[in-house]
Amino acid sequence: MKKIKTLSIAIILCLSLLAMASCGGGGESTAPAEEKQSKNGFDVSKNQEVEYGGYSFSVPDYCNFQEAENGLQCMPEDGQVMMMLSSFDNDISDEDFSASKDKLMKEWTEGMGYELGDNGTFTGTTDSGVNVTGKSALLHNADEKITVALVLIQGSDSEFDYISDFDAIASSARKIEKTSDENTSDSKSEDRAETDISPEFKATMDSYEEFFDEYVEFMQKYKENPSDTTLLMEMSGMMTKEAEMLKQLEEMDENEMTTAEAAYYLEVTARINEKLASVL
Repeated sequence: MKKIKTLSIAIILCLSLLAMASCGGGGESTAPAEEKQSKNGFDVSKNQEVEYGGYSFSVPDYCNFQEAENGLQCMPEDGQVMMMLSSFDNDISDEDFSASKDKLMKEWTEGMGYELGDNGTFTGTTDSGVNVTGKSALLHNADEKITVALVLIQGSDSEFDYISDFDAIASSARKIEKTSDENTSDSKSEDRAETDISPEFKATMDSYEEFFDEYVEFMQKYKENPSDTTLLMEMSGMMTKEAEMLKQLEEMDENEMTTAEAAYYLEVTARINEKLASVL
């Protein structure tokens, strides 16, 4: 099972707001003064399908979801409107989720200092004085033991109101059922000998180690000459790549590995950790 990065409810909402204004909600909740025209961009014949957290969503073509640290996000109006798909660990049954959904939504919204309205809507004011409105929808995936959050946040200066499109996207959500091909693949995986290490797995692990060899060599050069402008220009890219590689390693599911693969995984990660420790 793919491991999903855990995010607290507060962090999910806070990260979304960072793109538009400072996070907080210290002021009084205030709705935009004038009513805006609805975007009305939801058209099934033109929409794109976006998959996240075991669900498929029909999304207007103006919302190009991109990977972000906290899930997927799109910004139809840069700096003013954001839609986000994120998830957090929640190992409960569908029945328990249904019973606790309203409480979860309330804690999520009010925990950030915003006022919860009807049907998942909320209003508020950021610390920098920007009025925001928004809406959240929560979907549960008991198989993956996660809750998926679809969130809309729009600033007071946005050109359009996106609530109706958000509602259509949320209503379009469909649980992705595992196909027969995936079931067959799982069976084949279970039938592999515990002493096997697939060529693909070994190549992946070796590529991770090769990168960290390069990373450690770079950091050693930087420590010796921290004022080198060439190294400073390369630093951001190396740090970003390092974070991506570490995340990929952490998300590898040892339950899908053979005994031999798990041993090789531990061997390689131990060497990587030792190398990283040498440049701390």
